[in-house]
Amino acid sequence: MEEILQIQVGQCGNRVGNSFWKTVSDEHGLDKLGRFDGNSADTQLDRINVYYEEISSKSYMPRAVLVDTDLTALNAIGGAGRFKQESLVGGSGGTGTNWARGYNDVKLAGRVLDAVRFAAERCDRLQGFQIVHSLGGGTGSGLGSRIVDALRDQYAGRTVNTFSVVPSSSVSASGIEPYNAALSMARLIGGADNTYFADNRALYASCMTRTVPMAGPAYADLNHLVVQTMSGVTTGLRFAGELNVDMKKSTANLVPYPKMHFFVPNFAPLTFRGNPGLCDGITPQTVPELINQLFTEVGRGCGQRDRDGKLPAVMAASVTLRGRNLCAVQKMRTIKQIVATAAAEHCRCPAENVKTAAYDVPTHGLDLSGTAVANTTAVARVFSRVCRRYSTMFAKKAFLHLFTDEGMVDDDFRRARDEIESLTAEYKALEVDENPSGTDTDSNNDSVVG
Repeated sequence: MEEILQIQVGQCGNRVGNSFWKTVSDEHGLDKLGRFDGNSADTQLDRINVYYEEISSKSYMPRAVLVDTDLTALNAIGGAGRFKQESLVGGSGGTGTNWARGYNDVKLAGRVLDAVRFAAERCDRLQGFQIVHSLGGGTGSGLGSRIVDALRDQYAGRTVNTFSVVPSSSVSASGIEPYNAALSMARLIGGADNTYFADNRALYASCMTRTVPMAGPAYADLNHLVVQTMSGVTTGLRFAGELNVDMKKSTANLVPYPKMHFFVPNFAPLTFRGNPGLCDGITPQTVPELINQLFTEVGRGCGQRDRDGKLPAVMAASVTLRGRNLCAVQKMRTIKQIVATAAAEHCRCPAENVKTAAYDVPTHGLDLSGTAVANTTAVARVFSRVCRRYSTMFAKKAFLHLFTDEGMVDDDFRRARDEIESLTAEYKALEVDENPSGTDTDSNNDSVVG
């Protein structure tokens, strides 16, 4: 069995990571202490060792390293006996929401790598790492970048995937988030194999456009949506199915060029924390309804023309469906036909570029659900939004002293901007020109600080 080690970094990374473990533990039939209490050992425990370490007969503990500069917050998460104590790596202070301070904490990074090495040595065949972090905070962005760099150097050949939360002024906690986000994105371009973006702007919009909008969704509400997606994305790694995949195979058809490894995942039906109601008030009752709902969301993200009037293109996509009795051969043929039709109709994606898998293990709390991971040029809008705010602040030298005091120079900022702009241009070169009038519908609602 090829294992995966999750590294969750910073306050956001640990909150999302902790919720992820609670969700997947439920799906694998584990109680709060990691003991198996499920209804189907053959299904729920068949691939349990990918994400969990067996510490005694049918008793499991997550393969995880938890990192934060705030030791108190870390102990609050890890103190319930869910994680090994040697997997908790805490500092003695914060980073001041500063990428440079997090990246330059070489001592803490060294302790993290010691914990990673200890966990890796207990694996039979480590296939790679799954990093959960925010691009807005100092620890998740800065220290997270340092960890990505170190893993690429010390564990060559192992896959490095990230679930990266992108900040937005809709839920912004800091005026220097654009710096942190852009500096992190530049590192992910060359350091990560695959990055799944969780865009706070889109998550916030999902909460506010549901049937009964939330009065200012909390971070926990946004994190819940992220975890739903993470559960869906990792299904093929955790359960046996038609395609028993590993980290490399799961995204093999999604990355046409090495740098274009940034994905926009969608999950349906979206549910909300503490509320069984769905964001759009519609629960798909059949597989065709679910598939159309998934690709409607993908298509919605690709329906916004950019400033040049071009439509985003979906280069490739993978669809994971979960529910009872989905895997019969005849049913799978029908499902793949429905997926091909929906992909072509909603986002102009050729059928041969879409991979489909189904698993007879429902998502916790849902009878039928699905996840679509798309490699779409629409991700360039996320890069552009962050880079615009970053460039505006950098031109004014706003808050720049907070970073130069930590040893950074102007050229560090220029290189990061150039990396992002170069990748954005590569994405946009693949977009479809279907708007001769050149109407600009890609509005930027994020305010600029500085």
